Amino acid sequence: MKAILTTILCVFLMSSISGQTGHNIDVKINGYVNDTLIVGYYFADRQLVLDTLYNEEIGSFKIQGDESLDPGMYLVLTLPDRQVGQFMVPADDQEFKLEFNILSMRYAKVEGSHDNQMFQDYLVYIGECKGRADDINAQIEQAGEDVSKRAALEEELNDLDDEVNAHLAKLIEENPSTVTSLLLKSNVAVPMPEFEGDPEQVKLDRYYFYKEHYFDNLDFTNPALLRTAFLHAKVEYYLDKLTPQQPDSVSRSLDVFLSKMDEDSEVFKAYLSHYLTKYAKSKYIGHDAIYVHLIQNYYAKDKAPWVEEETLLKMKDEARRLAPVLIGKTAADIQMFKEDGTTVSVSELDYEFLVMYFWDPDCGHCKKSTPKLVEFEKNYKDKGVKVMALCTALRDKTANCWNSVKEKDMLGFINVTDENHKSRFKLKYNIKTTPTIFVLDKNREILVKGLGVEQLPEVMDNMIEQAKKQEGL
Repeated sequence: MKAILTTILCVFLMSSISGQTGHNIDVKINGYVNDTLIVGYYFADRQLVLDTLYNEEIGSFKIQGDESLDPGMYLVLTLPDRQVGQFMVPADDQEFKLEFNILSMRYAKVEGSHDNQMFQDYLVYIGECKGRADDINAQIEQAGEDVSKRAALEEELNDLDDEVNAHLAKLIEENPSTVTSLLLKSNVAVPMPEFEGDPEQVKLDRYYFYKEHYFDNLDFTNPALLRTAFLHAKVEYYLDKLTPQQPDSVSRSLDVFLSKMDEDSEVFKAYLSHYLTKYAKSKYIGHDAIYVHLIQNYYAKDKAPWVEEETLLKMKDEARRLAPVLIGKTAADIQMFKEDGTTVSVSELDYEFLVMYFWDPDCGHCKKSTPKLVEFEKNYKDKGVKVMALCTALRDKTANCWNSVKEKDMLGFINVTDENHKSRFKLKYNIKTTPTIFVLDKNREILVKGLGVEQLPEVMDNMIEQAKKQEGL
């Protein structure tokens, strides 16, 4: 109960903006001695400034304009102490008065706004209930080993929980079109059915039900939803905590989330753009597959008309180059040359694991990584691991590769070059920087890529262990 009340209270102490024809909102802050006030709002994962207000009459400000604000939850920020007061902006009623107190910006007196009065009344109510819950929990702790007293107090706590839920349901039912109801409903969990059977299976059933119905009480048709702090946190929890962090699983969860909204809506545009950027910049190994998935399944299918054609073409081209070298794909079979001129292909090599090391003799990072890789090769060569060092220098610079092989004691590697780039290895493996590492299994499947040499021992130990387990099945 305490956790529920705290969560709901926190949701209302953090949320967002923007919708109608004209707005005129009077804001008074008793005890505020500055002539400047910041007006802002939330937008997905960001907090943005709407306006900076100035007034010689200390403590009184007007938020006004000829155009409507987008519906949602807004905030005022005092300076220099940065205290925050929050309020609702409904789509159909944007003329009202708010009166805060600098000593407690959490609450406000409201005039002329049913939505904001409802919001404030609920804040007061939930605050009172939280106080009651804290008191009961304190009594439970004091009850110690008195089982009957603890049971009675826990029953009292359950009754309070039922009271809060009933109050919440009534508010939503009686005020369905308010921004406050949108926020309240979005934090109501779908009732969990009773599952029977093996405890582990019951646990799984509960997880799958919860995940499947996670977004049931979010109204993605309401534009105010985007301008609330809780939405982004809720989505991030779904993707980062409820979803296994394998790229395919994350991609499927993104599809589920994005399918909840109209593709012409502002929320769809905001979140598709946000997650494309997030996974384009992600440092997690394998997350480039999520980036490729979003481009191929949304941008390349004309679901992002806001993107300029030139940018879209670059995105499609990048996805096309990345797709063949994603983890789980079969690596390209390239033929390159040893120092004596004989050729060697990846498919010809006999190995359990192949570390492909793309390097350049003039690369500063390579000079630091290569000695570590030499040591790694010595420790793992008897464990079915081979290292293929592919020097990326071309034409007259290829001679530097062989000089470096000797200088760096790389003679234990399978050293190859391709001075005329006949194999097109840079294109086939999307080599943009050096050093770049791929680890393949005996079937040339890409197991991992993009890791540093110092990470290889731990990663290799795990893969060897996994291979042993599979062989034992």
